Amino acid sequence: MDIEAPTAPAAADDATCNAYNTTFAVLELDWHWDRETYTRLRGDGDGRHALRAYVQQHRPHLLRAYGVDCLIDAIETTRRELQAWVASPTEAGSQSLATSLDTVVNALTEHLAEEERDVVPLIAMHITQAEWDHAGKAAFSKFTPKQRLTAMGEMLEAASPTEAERMLAGLPAPIKLIWRLVGRRRYERSITMAGG
Repeated sequence: MDIEAPTAPAAADDATCNAYNTTFAVLELDWHWDRETYTRLRGDGDGRHALRAYVQQHRPHLLRAYGVDCLIDAIETTRRELQAWVASPTEAGSQSLATSLDTVVNALTEHLAEEERDVVPLIAMHITQAEWDHAGKAAFSKFTPKQRLTAMGEMLEAASPTEAERMLAGLPAPIKLIWRLVGRRRYERSITMAGG
């Protein structure tokens, strides 16, 4: 059986997909494209067109939360800065990438504040505690164990002392013990490594 080498356009599409998938991972988006998906989404357009099509087809709720152009700009800028930094990891490139990531984080923070103000009261009015608990468990089950520790650290760090105490109180004893013995240190180490 003969295996053909990928054509130049296919290899370029693979490289572009890898760049997007790396960007999605850095931005902690649970998105993943293979070459066929990227090619289909892109159509006759470019990466921006692919992002717009993906959000419209697979993440339409984001259209209510963000201006789609704002989201696409954030992803595209991060992708370009990340590719430049990978190609030439300089101090200036690191600063540019950090600035790009700060822009995305600020946009997400603004969105989360709006959610807390506008959406959380609706959740309390229309969703039972059992439904809310189930949604949380389903979402958390998608994380790897390492990601769970990171997510727990991030949630505890963002919470007020009272909220953090309430979160920990609701955990089973073995999970609390794992967090205290291992999880907190791993989370702090990952934050230190991410900060350079």
